[in-house]
Order: sequence, then structure tokens, then C-alpha cells
Amino acid sequence: MAYSRISRFLIYSLLVVLAVLTLYPFCYVLIHSISDPATGSKAWIIPIDFFWMNYKVVFMTEGIGVAYFNTVMRVLVGVPLYLLVTGMTAFVFTRKELRGRNWLLWIYLLVMYFDGGAITFFVWMRQIRLYNNWLIYVLPGCYGMWAMIVMKTAFKQVPESLLESAMIDGAGYFRIFTTIILPLSLPMIATMGLFAAVSYWNDWYYGTLLIEDQRKWTLQTFLQQAVLKGQVQTGFQHSPSRSMGSLDYGQYEWTPQEFDKLMKLNTISMETAYIMVSTIPILLVYPFIQKYFIKGVLIGAIKE
Repeated sequence: MAYSRISRFLIYSLLVVLAVLTLYPFCYVLIHSISDPATGSKAWIIPIDFFWMNYKVVFMTEGIGVAYFNTVMRVLVGVPLYLLVTGMTAFVFTRKELRGRNWLLWIYLLVMYFDGGAITFFVWMRQIRLYNNWLIYVLPGCYGMWAMIVMKTAFKQVPESLLESAMIDGAGYFRIFTTIILPLSLPMIATMGLFAAVSYWNDWYYGTLLIEDQRKWTLQTFLQQAVLKGQVQTGFQHSPSRSMGSLDYGQYEWTPQEFDKLMKLNTISMETAYIMVSTIPILLVYPFIQKYFIKGVLIGAIKE
């Protein structure tokens, strides 16, 4: 009994330490993003002198609204397409009627481990007219080999007798997939959808490599380009004289109080605000599908 309590205490202690190590970097960035830039460097656990001007400047940055829209649309269009294409492929590989399915699966596995590299991918996308095309965000990534394997394992757990009964009643493969396979595999589908949504939301590579028009950039590409060019600083040009009393930001004029806060902004304050603005929206999705997450991973990972 004593040994069991000690081992349980050690396990819980380890889990708490791992949770702190995982969460604290995010909390640290959040604390610095809402602390006064002049005194925020001393903040470790709680914010010092709440400060919101950096967030106001972030949302007034030219182009960030379009970048947000492109990112949201990429997730809304890309995730359903990803689940549909990958799920249909996984369902096909579960059918014994498919001749040569083992050979096809090996071909798919080879593509998973070997590719032609960035240059080959770039040339290929140009040849099929996806360069500087918004569809580059959803078409090349509409299939995932790892997700297909997980889905294939999950679909195999659906009783074959149930599928045969549907076929006897006249249901085709597509109807079986949409009315039987998908509803019974909802936890796993939700889990794969979460992984795809996070991947689409955080991706900056496609936009940097293949999108030339800034109006088609996603949020992460927009921020990555701004950091490289040194534009994530204060978001405005300092006025040579504070006696002006106001400062133009597009069509907006700062009041003297706002101007004093603007003069406090530094690179760290702006960068932490950008990080939080780009991170929090995707974090808000997780609580809604948390109940499916663990069950979905187990369904696709266990083979009986």
C-alpha cells in the first residue's frame, strides 16, 4: 500500500512538472504581452501594469485583417476537404474487393517517407498553375498519409456484417461511407480534423514559398515576413517632435495619452502581442472537441 502511494505521488508530481513546463512558455508570453513595456521585463508570474496599446496597434496593422480572413478560410475549406479525401482513401483501402491494395499501400508509404524536396515541389506547383494561387493552401495538403493509416485502422473496427446488410439493402460504397462509417467514427474524425486545423492555422511555408501577392498571405506568413523585414516593432513611424500632440496611423489620430503609450512600445511588446493574436483563436477550438480527442486517438491506434 505504501509503495503504491509513493509511486502514485511520483507519477502525479512528474505530470505536474511536465504540465508546468508545457504551459509556462505560453503564460510567459501572455504576461509580457499585457504588461507595460517599461516594467514588463520584471514580470514572471503575473502582469505588471496592464497595457493594451500593443494589441490596438496590432489590429490596426495594414494587411492583418486580410491575412486573418485568408487563414480562417483556409481552415474552413481545407479541413473538410482533407477529411473527405483522406477518409475516402482510407475507406477504399479497407475493402477486400480492391485488387492490389497491398501494393498500392506500399506505394503510398514510399511517398510518405521520400519526396523530391522544396525545389521540385516549387517547380511542380508552377507547372500546374498553383503558384500565387489561393488554392495552394488547400489542394496539395488535402491528403495525409499518417491520417489515412489511422482512419483505415478505425474504419476496420466497424462490423463487416453491418456493411453487408447495407449493401443488401442497396446502399453503395459512397452511401455506406457517409451514413455508416463517418457517424460511427466521429471521435476519430474530430481528432484528425483538429490536427489538420492546427496544421493549417500555423503553416507559413506555403505562403512564403508560393504566394507572391501579399493580399493572399495567411496570418502566419504575414507575421513571418514582417519579422524578417524588421517591421514588427512599434507599427508606426515615431514623430520627430512630441509637441505635435497626435500622430497619424492611416486615418486615425492618436490622442496625447495614447501617444505617450505608443512611445513606450518596443519590439518585445509587439512580438508577444502578435504571437497571442495568432495563437489564441486556434486554442479556443480545442474545448469544443476535447471530449472526442482521447477516444478518437485510441480508436485509430488500437488494432484488435
